[in-house]
Amino acid sequence: MKFDFFIYNSLSKRFEKGFLRFLIAAKRFLKTEYYRSFRMRYLSI
Repeated sequence: MKFDFFIYNSLSKRFEKGFLRFLIAAKRFLKTEYYRSFRMRYLSI
């Protein structure tokens, strides 16, 4: 029981870290995409 809990705890910690990293990468990607589209629209005018 205790061993299973330890495995689950380490897995959830690893998952949280990976999820946070994914969120940061997605936010950065969206920001660059938004900036690029805004710049293209601004230059086309």
